[in-house]
Amino acid sequence: MSALLGKKVLEHFAVDSVPNQLPAIVSVEGKGYTVGIYYVEEPVSDYLQTTVDTVLLINEKEPPGDILVFLTGQDDINAAVKLLTDATHDDKKRSSGLLILPLFSGLSRVDQDLVFAPTPRGKRKVVISTNIAETSLTLEGVVYVVDSGFSKQRFYNPVSDIESLVVAPISKASARQRAGRAGRVRPGKCFRLYTEDYFLKEMAADGIPEMQRSNLVSCVIQLKALGIDNILGFDWLASPPPEAMVRALEVLYSLSIVDDDVKLTSPIGYQIAEVPMDPMVSKMVLSACDLGCSEEMTTIAASLSVQSIWVSGRGAQKESDEVKLRFAAAEGDHITFLNVYKGFINSGKSSQWCYKNYVNYHAMEYSHNGLYKTIRSSQEVYIHPSSVLFRVNPKWVVYHSLVSTDKHYMRNVIAIDPSWLIEAAPHFYQTRSPNLALY
Repeated sequence: MSALLGKKVLEHFAVDSVPNQLPAIVSVEGKGYTVGIYYVEEPVSDYLQTTVDTVLLINEKEPPGDILVFLTGQDDINAAVKLLTDATHDDKKRSSGLLILPLFSGLSRVDQDLVFAPTPRGKRKVVISTNIAETSLTLEGVVYVVDSGFSKQRFYNPVSDIESLVVAPISKASARQRAGRAGRVRPGKCFRLYTEDYFLKEMAADGIPEMQRSNLVSCVIQLKALGIDNILGFDWLASPPPEAMVRALEVLYSLSIVDDDVKLTSPIGYQIAEVPMDPMVSKMVLSACDLGCSEEMTTIAASLSVQSIWVSGRGAQKESDEVKLRFAAAEGDHITFLNVYKGFINSGKSSQWCYKNYVNYHAMEYSHNGLYKTIRSSQEVYIHPSSVLFRVNPKWVVYHSLVSTDKHYMRNVIAIDPSWLIEAAPHFYQTRSPNLALY
């Protein structure tokens, strides 16, 4: 973890440690180069335009090296891309050689690959990104960073039960993290679009912990499953608002996951605690077993587990909207997701089909990671890479043997229909519901 978080964890657990046996931090220093920090002299009124002007100035005055720009979200990024693209037509001297690329989570895999590809000779890559490039990934070749001083953060209001995306000033910790992106390959420079006085005197030292601005439903059910019933008195590293915990308990009670004594119900509460999804989605999937629509519901649940099955319109919003109408269902988005997935399957899981229909191919492929579970013991197993079915991933298989290396692998695998098991061994296998859930 980061050194700052490590210090907080150390301080939290040191109170209960045995005397003379305090926990310690083992620090592993990364290799980094010096980064020069530059501030604006006066607060900027339009950080988007100032960002564009700064990028053009770097391109005009500074030696070769890629530029990483931090903005708040997709709208700001697309606006900055347009302003820079317009500048390449209006002022070719200042913008010559610029390769302008956006980076945000809704991009298609093809557009994301352009960001990570080596910079062509004679070009300077300008990556305009959300804070996804702050810690989650590293871009080779970045020498200059332009920091707008803002990020978009999620804030959950437990009273209104509304989660908002709010543009907020970053913390000093985030500012230092952003600046560090410029010192990965050689000494770099960070241009901050805020004053040094603001950084030193007004900017918060740390950001608000996610625990204190999130919906706690999933967190509370995990604590309950661990046997921690007094969640209001739990010794949190960063205590969340009591209102958020009360709201979480209300949601769990409404789903019959906890009972009148605020304890997990059996078996449904414990089953949902084991499923790595939002409890409301988990309840939906488990309920589908009794209603005979598990296949449809798991597809919908998978669609809900990714940020979006759609990619941005790539400058063709009208065409993108027309494509969506082809899949649209009168019942709403959930059935529309089913229609899209059926089209994807009928296309042979074609990436070209996804591209033509503005569907996120990476998101569609992410619904299955090759994990299987054995019927009797729910053991997590995978098809061995030597099998001809390794990349096919049929729904039901029978294996000859299990071998364990880094994972438990099934060797010599054949695809089956689950009804065959009941026909061949009715004394051993039975159905639990109309859609062939076996036990």
